[in-house]
Amino acid sequence: MTDSPCNILLVEDDTDLRESILRYLALAGLQAKGAASAKEFYLRLDQASFDVVILDIGLPDQSGFVLADYLRQNTGSGIIILTAHSAIQEKVQGYEAGADLYLDDIRHSLCLMCHILNNSLICQGVVDYGLSGNFGSFLGACSPVAGA
Repeated sequence: MTDSPCNILLVEDDTDLRESILRYLALAGLQAKGAASAKEFYLRLDQASFDVVILDIGLPDQSGFVLADYLRQNTGSGIIILTAHSAIQEKVQGYEAGADLYLDDIRHSLCLMCHILNNSLICQGVVDYGLSGNFGSFLGACSPVAGA
């Protein structure tokens, strides 16, 4: 595997979706591990630290909101909620639990990548605030596109 700018944990109970996202992240040169449940999430956290954690809300054994709250209180990990839940009150709950980003559509994968890369660059001290150089132009592609 290539040297990755950050270590990612993806918590998603849908096996096909989890494996697809992990492959996508690997193709982008990022190192990511998967967990299918809250139990696996806690086991993974005991084994390693993660720069970014991507969470689903609807896990079989505990809400992703609880995991986000745990991460915010006990780690410095960036938190991305990636879910099909799109109600405003769920988004608010996600941000209140500590999410840095709430994506309610897997089609926003470019935004997911931009956020992960931005987070890892800031964590490594490559940039102090925001982005510089060509990467800022790349982030411009994350703007919502009508009909997407």
